[in-house]
Amino acid sequence: MGAPELLARVRAIRWAGTAKLFAGGKAIDLGIETIVEPFVRARSDSWITADGRSAMRTLMIEGDRGFQVIEGKQSALPPGAAANERQQFGVYGYMLMAGARWTPARNGRLRGEHPGFPPIEISCGRDGRIQTADYLLVSPDAAGRPIREHFAFAGTMTDKGISWPHRIAIVRDGKPFLALSIDDFSVDLR
Repeated sequence: MGAPELLARVRAIRWAGTAKLFAGGKAIDLGIETIVEPFVRARSDSWITADGRSAMRTLMIEGDRGFQVIEGKQSALPPGAAANERQQFGVYGYMLMAGARWTPARNGRLRGEHPGFPPIEISCGRDGRIQTADYLLVSPDAAGRPIREHFAFAGTMTDKGISWPHRIAIVRDGKPFLALSIDDFSVDLR
């Protein structure tokens, strides 16, 4: 993703793009703008493309708390949903490979650990870029079972020496969940 000393200076990553969300047997086209301060906070604005930005939904993670803004009204996420979303955004911190402890895992993969987040396993290509990641999230429903996610990354975008995937595909419990295509990527450095 970049030189280790540069990755350690990343304060935030930002992207804008489009996505297909697979839910309820349908593919929903979304516009998305996201900013992530790795392992600290995140904000993602999304809207159904056909409805435009006027129907935007905002999701915010701040430490262990989560909030959503729908139709201008902010409400707290239930604790399980906040934990699930926080862990989901944690993947992007792991992708920078800074701020986590890395050890060899099975089949030539690497296992990353960061306090307060589930461990992740990644595979890298010959060029050293992350190709896939596997992650186990808590269920947003307190009675639910953990959720297995598999990430596949393709293409590359670069800003200030930091590389990021152009496309991210997420499979949740063996079913397509999200296909993200990033059109604009930027990095804030310390």
